[in-house]
Amino acid sequence: MIRINRRRILNLASSICRMILNHCGWMCRMCVGSRLVRRILMMLLMSLNIALRSICLAGRVDLSRRIWFRGRLVFRMTMILMVTGVVLVSNTSGRATTLKTSTDFPNGESWLTRQKVKNSEGNAKQKRIALEQFDEFLDDYGYTLDTIDNDALESFSIWLDDEKGLAHSTLPHRWYAVRAYLNKHIDTEIGYLDDEDSYILEWIDGGTKTTQEQDKDIHWLPQDMIGELIDGAKNLKNRLVIQLLWHTGCRPSEVARMKHRRLDRENRCITVQTSKVEDSNAENYERDVFYGRSLRADMREWMDHGGRASYPYAEESPYLVVGYNTPGIGARQVNKIVRLAAKEAEIQEDMIETAGEDGDGEPVKNNRVVPKTLRHSFAVHSVRGRERSGSPAMDLERLRRLMGHASLDTTRQYLQFRRSELRDAYDQSHPG
Repeated sequence: MIRINRRRILNLASSICRMILNHCGWMCRMCVGSRLVRRILMMLLMSLNIALRSICLAGRVDLSRRIWFRGRLVFRMTMILMVTGVVLVSNTSGRATTLKTSTDFPNGESWLTRQKVKNSEGNAKQKRIALEQFDEFLDDYGYTLDTIDNDALESFSIWLDDEKGLAHSTLPHRWYAVRAYLNKHIDTEIGYLDDEDSYILEWIDGGTKTTQEQDKDIHWLPQDMIGELIDGAKNLKNRLVIQLLWHTGCRPSEVARMKHRRLDRENRCITVQTSKVEDSNAENYERDVFYGRSLRADMREWMDHGGRASYPYAEESPYLVVGYNTPGIGARQVNKIVRLAAKEAEIQEDMIETAGEDGDGEPVKNNRVVPKTLRHSFAVHSVRGRERSGSPAMDLERLRRLMGHASLDTTRQYLQFRRSELRDAYDQSHPG
């Protein structure tokens, strides 16, 4: 009986496998932009390595045919999985340059294609995400590409911070990607200040600058107007979303991610994941927020009397608020719910501001009743508690924890609305 040297076979198999892994791994890094897809393909290649070694081991004549057939089976299954991975890569790569926006970005997809060729697929995908987020901003605030100016771009940077919860290390990349597109296709001067010592994203480097300094104005609603906004919601789900924003002070993305299993109805408490905190070991990665007694009836109807259960994905969805045809909703849908309710309640016009002029010299109108308005309203009414409702004002540290601010400096911006309390303290302490 002919025998094959086992050690020689193993050495040959190892050499072949190392060569395959090295070359295919290099190809993955060069051609695949998604880190997740790269990892999947590398795992498949490792499986192929194991299959080849099994086949080589089974190549010895005196080993059983069972091992040989098992090795061939593993090899075939691995090849099938690799083909599936290639299809997955091709489907994923298409979204690197395919825009899904309501705004028509002139030559947007061809610009992304050039970024993919000049840089990488991953770079193009990040720029695609930036343009799609810019589209959300335009939709939220009523801007168009023709009315964008430096003030609007500054507002966009703050929107990325407040509404999207981007880290200050990530935010500039998105902002500069949008500016690069605008400079190429809309206006070569936009995004630059006349003062050489200043730049639009300077507030990020300021560190201790508050949102009041960044956003110039804090727009909030009186309680009667908030009631009108809630009444303007077209259904129970929309009413619940608006009330959650108002009662908890959460960001749109935080409301969208609320889980029904983290709802403690007895204590009117919801545990949410803080948008701007990525480290799961951080103290403020999750926080408890609370809702008032006035929300209990709608919450009961939503959870117990068919409100939530009437949606197709309710049973399998982990989210407190489910979509019509999806397990959950996104921050963009939360924004849309608020804007539609404000329009229905006819209070959007009461909160209009101008942002430059359009091509005809007319003032540009922005939506002022947005989820951020309700977040500001939550904070303002909390610090004005005694004046507005007869209850004590909330101290800043508790307010910071409820709102998920990383620094107390951000929360201090709301002290400007505590004038009556300062006056009362003056009357009580000053001898005059």
